[in-house]
Amino acid sequence: MNIRTVLLGKAVLTEKIQHSGPISTVENVGGLLKHAEEIRLCAGGPSTLEYPDVEPKSAFVDMYDKWRHNSCQVILNTNSSVCKKCTSLSDTLRIHQKRKLENKRKGKAQGLRTLPWQQNKDKIAALRRANYALRRSKSRLLKRFKNLSIELKQARQRIHTLSEEELDVKLSQMNLPSAQLTAVKECISAARFENKKSRRYTEGWLLMCLLLHIRSPAAYSFLRGNDVLPLPCVTTIRRYLSLVRAKCGFDSRFFAAVKKELATKNEFQRHGILVFDEMQVLKEVSVHSKTMTYSGYREFGDIAGSTTNDLADHGLVFTFRAFGDDYSQPIAAFASKGPTKGTTLAQLVLKAIFLLEEAGAFVDALVCDGATTNRSMWREFGISGSLQHTRHSFTHPADDTRSVYVFSDAPHLMKCVRNRLHAQKVLCFNGERAHWAHYDKLFVEDGKQPAHLRVCFKITFAHINPTNTENMRVKLATQTFSRNVADGLEFFSARGTDDLQNVKGTVLFTKKFNDLFDALNRNHPKEGITNGSKDLRVLASFLHWLNTWEKEAASGKIARASFLTDQTAEGLRVTVLSTLELSRYLLKSCGFKYVLTGKFNQDVLERFFGIIRHVGGQNEHPSMPTFLQLYNMLSFYSLMKPTEIRNCELQGSQETLCTKH
Repeated sequence: MNIRTVLLGKAVLTEKIQHSGPISTVENVGGLLKHAEEIRLCAGGPSTLEYPDVEPKSAFVDMYDKWRHNSCQVILNTNSSVCKKCTSLSDTLRIHQKRKLENKRKGKAQGLRTLPWQQNKDKIAALRRANYALRRSKSRLLKRFKNLSIELKQARQRIHTLSEEELDVKLSQMNLPSAQLTAVKECISAARFENKKSRRYTEGWLLMCLLLHIRSPAAYSFLRGNDVLPLPCVTTIRRYLSLVRAKCGFDSRFFAAVKKELATKNEFQRHGILVFDEMQVLKEVSVHSKTMTYSGYREFGDIAGSTTNDLADHGLVFTFRAFGDDYSQPIAAFASKGPTKGTTLAQLVLKAIFLLEEAGAFVDALVCDGATTNRSMWREFGISGSLQHTRHSFTHPADDTRSVYVFSDAPHLMKCVRNRLHAQKVLCFNGERAHWAHYDKLFVEDGKQPAHLRVCFKITFAHINPTNTENMRVKLATQTFSRNVADGLEFFSARGTDDLQNVKGTVLFTKKFNDLFDALNRNHPKEGITNGSKDLRVLASFLHWLNTWEKEAASGKIARASFLTDQTAEGLRVTVLSTLELSRYLLKSCGFKYVLTGKFNQDVLERFFGIIRHVGGQNEHPSMPTFLQLYNMLSFYSLMKPTEIRNCELQGSQETLCTKH
């Protein structure tokens, strides 16, 4: 009889039971079972409840849910209850459980050896594919790196051999601002030299470096120290600053250069307007160590008796602005104590006109703001804006057949009108009334609407209640007298809003000055004044309206306080008449296709002063020596010559003098 003996789920040899005699009958089997019950068996290792999630290869789970070593003897020959193999199994299971907990805590996946065979195969195949893809990607990147290195080397060689003309052509094809093009060109030029001392800098780049160093020496040192930009050393900057002459007056050498530059322009580009204005500066004296001269005193050039020992606190600048081109060129600066007197201004204006005409320019007009000294200068030329004796031009000092038309700055006039209405609260004209309270009520009512439904969304508290500083902002005045505000007044009046029932006069007043400012501030060719232009009719209509309004005030029909101030009314009348006459002259006699009235304003000089204030950093009013140095730097930089130890280069013999604004 064949008998297979299994103890605790593990097969054992029948001989190990130590049963003697053959097993041929049922009685022999019963004796064998009885003998097996008396055998001492191994109790096994720890329970599966103690180590439930481990899967060691050296052990298995028996029929009693206990871990048992694969080499367990099952039958014990000693007095112990567990065999040696199962005794050591506790340490093995503990190590497996600890390792699994650590892997779980670290977020590591269980080893491939614990996964089923099929999963191992898929995992290995995926890893092989990923490895193959990485090797191919690495090969492609190495090949690309090699090609790019070759291209970079070739590009460096091309840049090194690139001529200035070819470089200018390539840079001109890039859609970049001129300042960025200059920086790119300097970076390319600097890359040609390994030694920084071998670099040469263009004049335009040196000007930017000068302004940057004056604005912030710390920022200049940072950009240069970290090689962000190819900036010259501070010694070079100081050397060039020493070349800037802080001198007042008209410079004959400068006008010779202007004459050379204007010779390259056509007649349309040489017609222009003389702009002048003053800027307040701080009193200070400086000494020029090379010439041993002082700077900072009152000085008007070669005008007799103009130089005194009084410290200057105002800087006067003259600028020529072209009608047919986009350039404007400062031509002279002067230092004065207080505002320059009208007689002195008249002398300076005449000399500026003569020098510009001699250089090839056509000075057809002059513009200034409404300062008292400027009106005194008007009287020196016989200019008057009074209703009875109106004169808006004078005979050209260099050509008896031409005239010089006089303008008062239109944006400044708009501020004066707004300030007059704000101060008087009510202005009466032609049987109508303009109330400042209507603007105030409009702001309140419009502010109650949701932001996206506001009618006059540009109007703020500063428009209605301006401070002394905000009174000087043209934007606030022009936005108050805008078509949008007029429409807003009519809208809320139609809705029956309280205190906005009778706004006809305020709406008419607003539209009048909105249309006037639009006509006096055309800056785009498509909006320019032409023969038969609507703006000409707007200006003529406003002039008639203004004259009628003043006649009512003069006759006592309305109170004088209900009219504009005399200075504002005269400035408006002269400016409108000059705009009409000069536009006709340029269109009919000079062959202009259109006239941009925005060029009759002095905003170009305001921007020039803004540059000086910006470069001066926190000092909005720089000292007089600094003002003159900055002025000369901005105006004469193309005339500056390299120092004896050259670290820059001039761009040919033809120098660009004109500053674009």
